[in-house]
Amino acid sequence: MSRKRTKKDLSNLMVDRGSQAEGFFQTEQTTRPLRAARVVEIPLSHCRPDRFQARIILPPDLKAQFFSGELDCYQAIGSLLEAAQYDRGLQVQVEDLLALGENMLELGQIEPITGSWVQGNNRELYFAIEVGERRFWSLALTAVTRELPEEPVIQVVEESHFSRERQISENIQREGNTAVDLARAVAGLILLRLNMYPDPEMEDDLDYFRQILSITRLPNGTWPPIERTM
Repeated sequence: MSRKRTKKDLSNLMVDRGSQAEGFFQTEQTTRPLRAARVVEIPLSHCRPDRFQARIILPPDLKAQFFSGELDCYQAIGSLLEAAQYDRGLQVQVEDLLALGENMLELGQIEPITGSWVQGNNRELYFAIEVGERRFWSLALTAVTRELPEEPVIQVVEESHFSRERQISENIQREGNTAVDLARAVAGLILLRLNMYPDPEMEDDLDYFRQILSITRLPNGTWPPIERTM
């Protein structure tokens, strides 16, 4: 499924004076009040979810194509819609995402996504999503199904740095986590306590979490902070 999109015009983006993205996006005078410090509206295509997110949204094959750069977010959604025609579980997921996306367009985005600015291999800045991947895909899904003529923008809050512990803590408190999501969250917290971080060069993101299987003994004091987070 494809969708015609107009050329991105970044001149109408709202960026506060303290934005980390100053110089990347052009600041514009606006009469709209800022909701909070470091709230920025950016095109959806300038955001990128975390490949090692504990919560799973895209099916593995689509996820691999998206993070390898074979598909952009809109093309990935088009493929998701096609796959959902033959998979009831995916249909339910798509319906839930679409309901959220419709609410965001009609009622406004109540809660910004959070993350930080990262420079990619091509030296272009992108917003790495720490918390809010579901809102990202919901808005992309709604843009595709509605065939919006303009690319939607999404509100983000800029953190000073990317925190996986903060990401996991936020996500496990939300509804809809599966057993696999929780297992990945626990594994991720243990690995972080051992100063073991994801390697972007890993072909399979699950290999990061599978490292937990080779650990035979955990240091004293590992579990209490993990229990508090969970």
